[in-house]
Amino acid sequence: MPYKKKKVLFYLLVTVVAFAFSSNIIFRTSSVTFVQTSILSLIQNYAPKPADLAIEKAVFVKKSNPTESFNYFRYKATVVLKNNGGDIKNARVVMKMNDGSASVIKTDEQGFSLASGATFIAKDEALFDGNYNGGNIKVDVNLTDEFDFDESNNVFETSVFDSKAKVENLHISGLLPTGGFEIQYDAAKFRLREHQFELFVSKEMKTEREGKYANYNDVSYELFENSNENLADIMPEDKIDFVPFDGNKVYFFVKITDPVTGNYAISDVAKVEKEETMTRAEFAKDFINLAKIPVSYEGIKNFDDVDENEWYAPYIQTLYNLGLIKMGAEKFGPMENMSRGDALYVVMDYFDADLAISDGAPHFEDVSASSRAYAYAESYFNKGLFTDGKKFEPNKPLTKSFLKHLINEYSKNN
Repeated sequence: MPYKKKKVLFYLLVTVVAFAFSSNIIFRTSSVTFVQTSILSLIQNYAPKPADLAIEKAVFVKKSNPTESFNYFRYKATVVLKNNGGDIKNARVVMKMNDGSASVIKTDEQGFSLASGATFIAKDEALFDGNYNGGNIKVDVNLTDEFDFDESNNVFETSVFDSKAKVENLHISGLLPTGGFEIQYDAAKFRLREHQFELFVSKEMKTEREGKYANYNDVSYELFENSNENLADIMPEDKIDFVPFDGNKVYFFVKITDPVTGNYAISDVAKVEKEETMTRAEFAKDFINLAKIPVSYEGIKNFDDVDENEWYAPYIQTLYNLGLIKMGAEKFGPMENMSRGDALYVVMDYFDADLAISDGAPHFEDVSASSRAYAYAESYFNKGLFTDGKKFEPNKPLTKSFLKHLINEYSKNN
């Protein structure tokens, strides 16, 4: 039976029931009778079942990142709608995002129609504030011109996350004699209105991609892209600008949250380890292993202080065979500390790095133009790798973290 005729019949039945009931009351007699079960059965059969439009699922896929002219992430929204109630015919359906946007959803030119039990896939776009890494996107669907039996299933909310730091320039800014260090970061854009600032510190964290080397005075550290896995199990510290450090490995990052929207921004993860200096013998071994250079066991003895039976002898021989050690020297000094300057020579020469001196040189106050390290240190500066201070300290003992940093940077594209 057509829907409109079915509806008319329902109203007629309701009228008959009302008339019979009122007559029974007015005349106070049992002469007006009707079979209750039959009438109720007719009502149940012919009453139009109310619509119940629900969001069964919603998927958001990032389309583009924020730009200088449009500071929003764009997400492609795919929303699965299902009608759990009676047939919907030529209705008006509006889908809203929590970014304030709204769109009218149609199945055809007449409007939105969906049979009972059927589904429909609606597609739209959602925006997310580019100042933040993560938060929730909420979609809401509404039948504006019909009764919706259950409006609790009209809303779907899901989380989004992007790992590129929105709290920028996290760095160590001071060392404390009691142990630990002070930190700073760029947060001006979050101070325009109230935000919650939190510092997370842990012995272990999930990190993404390769780390970027940085240093402050005698402390070296690495910066890694953050992961949303770090937001789940780590409790924030009481202070937001101090990281305790006992000499053992520690990770930390900053999180800034908008208390109104729940959107949050995070910094990179910083990793600080106890500095380990290296002897020249240890350098030979670690450099060859990290750079994946085949070890050479052939060659004549070149240094008076390198016993061919020592564990480090083949690594030093390999450096010599590659021409990475000064020829004609009688001693190598395997147990002496390796310096930062000497390590820079070896790494840049092995990877055939370009030596370039830019305008404004010298850029380091402790590496003059007459220094052997001058061209190497200036080339290091030009690569944009120096992060703090005005000194390169070429004679300072080499650390394992600095060697790893040099190999990571100069092995790229070589």
